[in-house]
Amino acid sequence: MNSKPVATGLSVTPSTISVGTTLTGHYSVDDPDPADDPTAYATFRWLRTGGMPIPGATGDMYTLTAADEGYTITFEVTPHSTTGYPTTGDIALCSTATFVPVDPLSPKPIATDVCIQGIRAWADVNSKIYFTHLQGQKALQFENGIWELLKLVPGWTYPIVNASDISSSQEITFKVTPVSDNNPIDISGPTITSAPLARITLSQVDYQETVESVPLTANVSGGVFSGPHVTDGIFSPKDAGIPGSPYTINYNYSIINTSNTCSQQASKNLSVSIATTSFSTVNPVYCSDDAPFLVTVQALPVGSRPYPYIPQYYGFYVNSAYGDQSAVGSEVIPDPYPGGNPKWSVMIDPSKLNPGYNYLYLYYFDDPSYTRLYLLSAVFQVEKVGTITEISNLNSAYCAEDNIQDIQVYGLYPRGTGEYATWTGDILTNKTSLIAKVNPSSGTPGQVYPITYQFTTAKGCKSNILTKNVTINPMPDASFNIDPLFDLNGNGVQLEPVTVPEISYEASFVGPGVIKVEDSPGIFVYKFLPGIAEEGPKTLGYKVTTDKGCYDEKTQTTNVEKATGTFNGIPSKICYSDQTFNISVSDLPDGTYACDPVNFRNAKNSLVWTPGTVNAQYNVAAAGAGYDTLFFTYKKQNVNFTIKKSCVY
Repeated sequence: MNSKPVATGLSVTPSTISVGTTLTGHYSVDDPDPADDPTAYATFRWLRTGGMPIPGATGDMYTLTAADEGYTITFEVTPHSTTGYPTTGDIALCSTATFVPVDPLSPKPIATDVCIQGIRAWADVNSKIYFTHLQGQKALQFENGIWELLKLVPGWTYPIVNASDISSSQEITFKVTPVSDNNPIDISGPTITSAPLARITLSQVDYQETVESVPLTANVSGGVFSGPHVTDGIFSPKDAGIPGSPYTINYNYSIINTSNTCSQQASKNLSVSIATTSFSTVNPVYCSDDAPFLVTVQALPVGSRPYPYIPQYYGFYVNSAYGDQSAVGSEVIPDPYPGGNPKWSVMIDPSKLNPGYNYLYLYYFDDPSYTRLYLLSAVFQVEKVGTITEISNLNSAYCAEDNIQDIQVYGLYPRGTGEYATWTGDILTNKTSLIAKVNPSSGTPGQVYPITYQFTTAKGCKSNILTKNVTINPMPDASFNIDPLFDLNGNGVQLEPVTVPEISYEASFVGPGVIKVEDSPGIFVYKFLPGIAEEGPKTLGYKVTTDKGCYDEKTQTTNVEKATGTFNGIPSKICYSDQTFNISVSDLPDGTYACDPVNFRNAKNSLVWTPGTVNAQYNVAAAGAGYDTLFFTYKKQNVNFTIKKSCVY
C-alpha cells in the first residue's frame, strides 16, 4: 500500500503585523514512497477565525486587509503527489495563529438619518425611533437625562408614561451607537443623537384677557403653530376671551431626511383669565407731533415687581425689549419698589416712535419667588404726515379772464383711502378734493388772494398748512369803434381804442388799409385809409397786452364802397357863352333820393342848387372860362359819398 504525501514544518512570518503586511507561509512536502511518487507539491488557503476561508487567498503569501482586523489568520497546507494513490495527503494547519490587531483609524460603522416620530403627550404609544445604518446591528439608547432604554431595535415604540416627559423643560432625544457584528471584537461607530422631540417652550400658561398677543415658541424652529386664535405663531388672549378657556395649542414639526421623515407634535393648554391688571386708556392712534402721553398701570397685585429690573424703565418697553427705548420717559412715577399697592406710570413720546403700529409692553412678576411672569401690552398706531413744500400747478398771478385751472399737492405721506384735503381761498372750488380748481374770473382784478392747503389722514393727523398768495391782474380793453361803411375815394379815419392803453402796454391795430402814423414810445396813432384797403368788406383788429401778460383782442368789420352816380345835362366841353344848363344826377344807389343828397356844387362855386334835390342850374358865364369840376355828395348809412365830373370851356 502506498503512503499519503505529508506536509510538515508549517510556520508564518513575520510575527509583528498590521493591515498591509504581507504574510509568507513556510512548509515542507514529502512522499514516503518516492519511487512511486517522485514529485510532491501543495495547495494553500488562508483562514480567518473559525475556519472561514478568505476569498482569493490561495497562495503561500497573503497581504492583510482591513477586513482581517480583529481576526486570527491561519496558514493551511494540503500536500499532493503527481502519481500513485493516494495523491492527496491530510490538511495541515500552522500551529501558531496570527492575530491582526484593530487599527484605531479603521472605518467605523455609521448611523444616519436618526430622528424621533411621535407626540409629546401622555401615554403616547406611537412614538417611534427611526434611523438608517450602514453596517451590522446597533446598540441603541433612548435618553432625556434620566431614562435609558437599551437594545431597542428599529420600529419599537416608547410609551410616555411620566408627566415630566410632557411638561418638563428637559429634552427627549434618541442616541444611536452603531456596532459591527461580524468581528469577534466589536467595532463601534460614532454615537448620533437625534434632534429633541418637539415641545412648546412657553413657561407661562395663564394670561389675562387684556393681553394682545403672546408669541409662541418651541425648542426647535421650523414648525407650525395651530389652535384657536393662533395666527402666524401668535396667540391672542384678548381675541380668545375667557369662554372656551383653556385653549389647546399645537406645534407640528417635521424632520425630512434622505431616507425617512419624522413627524412630531407637541401641545400645551393656555388659559385666559379675568384681567385684574391693565393699562389706563391708550388711544388707538397718536400723531407724531402729539405731546407725550401718560400711561398708568392699574390694579397691580401687591408686591408686584417689574422684569427685568432696569431703574430707567422699570419693565416698560416700546416695540421690543431690545429696541430703542428713548420714547419711554426717563422717570416712572412713583418708584414701584416701595411697599403697598403701587401704581406705575410712564410717559411715552410719539415723536420718538416710528410711523405705523407700536407696542407697549410691561413684564412683571406677581409672586415673591419671581416664577410667574406676566406680560401686559397695548397696541397703538403712530401716524406721521410729511411736510408739504409746494402746491403743484398754482401760479402766483392770473389774468382775470384766464381759464379755470386744476391744482394739487404731490408727495404726501402717508397716502390712502379716507385721507382728505382742505383748501381755502375765495377763488377756489372743489375745496375738499385732492384736486382743487382755481377760477380767476371769480376774483376782483387787482386783489391778492391767499390760497392754503392742509392734508388730514384718515386717523385725523394733519400736515403743515401751506400758504401761497395769488394776484388777479386786470384785463386790458381792446374795444374800438369804426364806421360800418367808407367811401373808397374818401378821406381816411384815425383809429382809436375805447380805453387808451398805458405806456407800458403793447398795442396795435391790424387789418387791410391800417397804417401806423406815429411811432413814438407809448403813442398809438393808427389810421384806416379806404383807398389802400380797396373795395369790399374789411375786418380790422385791435390787440393789446399789459405788462403782466394779460391779453385782449377784438375785431370790427366795415365795408369800402365806390361812390356811384351819373351827371346829366352838361357836356364835357362847353363853349363860353351866356348859357344856363339844367343838370341832374341819376343812377345813385338805392334810388334817386334814398341816398340823402348832401351837396351839389362846382369848383367855381357858381352852381344854383336846391338842397335835398338832385337838380341844379349851371350858368356858363357865371362860372367863367377855364376848367371846372362838378361835385355831388350823398349820404349812405350816414357816410358821405362824392361823385365828380370835370368839364372845360
